[in-house]
Amino acid sequence: MNADQWDVAGMLLEHPNWAWQAGMRMCTRDDEVLGYYDGSLPEGAWPDLSAFATGGALLGVLDGLGILVDVAREAEEWIVAVETPEGLKGWAADTLPEAAAWALLQNWEPDEESA
Repeated sequence: MNADQWDVAGMLLEHPNWAWQAGMRMCTRDDEVLGYYDGSLPEGAWPDLSAFATGGALLGVLDGLGILVDVAREAEEWIVAVETPEGLKGWAADTLPEAAAWALLQNWEPDEESA
C-alpha cells in the first residue's frame, strides 16, 4: 500500500464504528499479507486497502447503511458515490478499497456500527 492508503487504514482502525468484515484481506505494516479475515485476527493486522476483497467488504458496509449509490472507474481512479443529507457525493482514490474507506469515514454517524 502507499502512504495515503496506510493513513486511511489507520483512520479506519481508530474509528469507533470500525469492525472487521468477513473476507477483508489483512496485512502488516511491512506489507506482509496475513490472509483474509474469518473471525480470527492475527497480531498487527491492518485492512489491506490495495485488495479488492477489502473494497467489496467496505462497499457492503456502505450498502448496509443504505447510502451506497454507485461505483465507477474513471481513468486511473475509482469513485464511490453515496447519498448524504446534502445530496449525492463521491469519493475518489487510486484503489476501490481506499475510495470506499473515504466514503465510509466521511459518512459514519457516531452511533452507527458496521453491519
